[in-house]
Amino acid sequence: MTRTIIAATLVAAALAMPVAAQTPVRVAAFDSLQLRGGGEIVLRHGPEQRVTLLEGDPRIASIEVERDGDLVIRPCRRSCRDQRLRVEVVTPRIDAVAITGGGSIRAEGRFPARESIALAVTGGGTLDARALGADSAVTAVTGGGRIRTAPRETLVAAVRGGGTILYSGDPDKTVAIDGGGTVTRDR
Repeated sequence: MTRTIIAATLVAAALAMPVAAQTPVRVAAFDSLQLRGGGEIVLRHGPEQRVTLLEGDPRIASIEVERDGDLVIRPCRRSCRDQRLRVEVVTPRIDAVAITGGGSIRAEGRFPARESIALAVTGGGTLDARALGADSAVTAVTGGGRIRTAPRETLVAAVRGGGTILYSGDPDKTVAIDGGGTVTRDR
């Protein structure tokens, strides 16, 4: 009887655990990326779009493309606690990247040169977009957060209610700061 109870407890515990890492996620084509509500995303250049759940429960996480072509990633479909989320996104091209409500997105590798990229952080989060090569970067941080970018020619940077925009290189800059924040050269 005791063995049966222990076995049943172990099975129940195993079923309650998140599904193993490296889960491919089928999504429609997308041209922009949004992280909402926390998590960690690594964005890489590749010949075909691919999304892989590295850590987290696919039964709880929300990873879907909205009608406007935004790939929207959330740690939970509804409210949840302690849901750790890590996702790898591979794409040949991305036009805009945003974080709302915390989390981090880090672009890695080398993306092909492009004319412009739009980057935003609202309500906290860290967005490292230095690998997203663009002539022009339009950036905004609202309510805290950090963006790192490396535009070759121009930077439009707005910070409202605190936050930081760090840039590499020597682009022409248009800067607006309201309620605290900084726009400075990255070291």
